[in-house]
Amino acid sequence: TLEPLAEIDEGSAVLTAEGDQRALRVDTATLPAIDGYYELWLLAADGTAMVSLGPVEAGRVYQVPAAVDVDVFSVVDISREPADGDPTHSTDSVLRGGLEPLT
Repeated sequence: TLEPLAEIDEGSAVLTAEGDQRALRVDTATLPAIDGYYELWLLAADGTAMVSLGPVEAGRVYQVPAAVDVDVFSVVDISREPADGDPTHSTDSVLRGGLEPLT
């Protein structure tokens, strides 16, 4: 479950694995329209690093690169991003939640 950090209902994220392929399916049906866009991130649990998985798009399944250790990058974060060409996190997170380990 992704908990709201702003005036947004909760969302969800499910990590799946098939062989060595990992995918993240995110349900963000309640995200309101904004100037700019929403971006999906995986954050290190200790807050020291993050990886962008790209802009949030309805119905999209995000491939998690093999080099990304989901035991380390175990927090899903969705942020509001301005359309300013800056690839770094805006610090304006709207949803966040932890991933459960793959079994």
